[in-house]
Amino acid sequence: MKDKVTDNPIPTHRFDFKIMDYSKDPETGHLHTYSTLDPERYELINNEDRYGYWDKFDKCFIPLDVCKKMFERMRDVPILAPEPKIDNVDKYFIERYNLLDTYFSEDNEIQFNTSEDILSQANKNDVYLIFMSIDLVKSTAISRKLDNKTNARIKMLFLKETENIIHKFGGHIFKFEGDGLIAFYTSYNISSKIDNSLDCAGIIKLFTENVINKFLEKNELPLLSFRIGINFGEGYVENVGDNNEIYGYDLDATCKIRELAVVNQILVGFSSVTLAHTFWRKKLKRKKIQKRKLKRLELHENTQIYELRV
Repeated sequence: MKDKVTDNPIPTHRFDFKIMDYSKDPETGHLHTYSTLDPERYELINNEDRYGYWDKFDKCFIPLDVCKKMFERMRDVPILAPEPKIDNVDKYFIERYNLLDTYFSEDNEIQFNTSEDILSQANKNDVYLIFMSIDLVKSTAISRKLDNKTNARIKMLFLKETENIIHKFGGHIFKFEGDGLIAFYTSYNISSKIDNSLDCAGIIKLFTENVINKFLEKNELPLLSFRIGINFGEGYVENVGDNNEIYGYDLDATCKIRELAVVNQILVGFSSVTLAHTFWRKKLKRKKIQKRKLKRLELHENTQIYELRV
């Protein structure tokens, strides 16, 4: 399925289903599923006053007639679910660990890739994107301990391996900024992309802690710490010189959300949380952020932020 940017209206709510049965069309090969609302998320309410489902996460009641209308609209609608390109995480970690030495080879020219092509589709347009902002923590202390070349190679190792993981989860690199980067996922097939962005952030965390740092410790080099912020929203694409830039509050807010994170923490804005699958909603915990912190970072005072625990 080819990725694309879109300015189509975006849903503000997500329904999750549990597949009860399925059948295969012998002519087309398509699978037809028979599903119900996921009982992990929805509780059936049937009393004198109300008949419908209670959403345990969003704390709202959905009348049965609303559910029926939604089911009718979904009839014969294809399910689009782009899968990550990492089939076996443990195997991937081992394979990448065995290649980390190459970052310190004189012959290794590390190539980075940004996503100008896909952004060029949206020049001078508003688009909906899932933003991801990542940076290293206390990188100045690392710079102080190491010679410039070793310092550069360690940070390039982190950025390149992070870039690799983002691409494998269907994401795109917007830009590199010093010892960090900004990535994005398009809103085409939005719910799956939200899930992929959360999955990707979790893998980056595990990879840094258990692969990169294991390699650095073995070679008596400083360990790396990071922060990740994720947020969904709107951005305006404009060509500046030879590059496409993205402007808008939601991208800026993603970077501010990252700044609120502590060491090795993943923080997620509420706009991404509401469209996440039940599997991820169970791993997202609301964080209490003081209003003075939100004000200092120029975020809306009603901003809700969640920690992804993996």
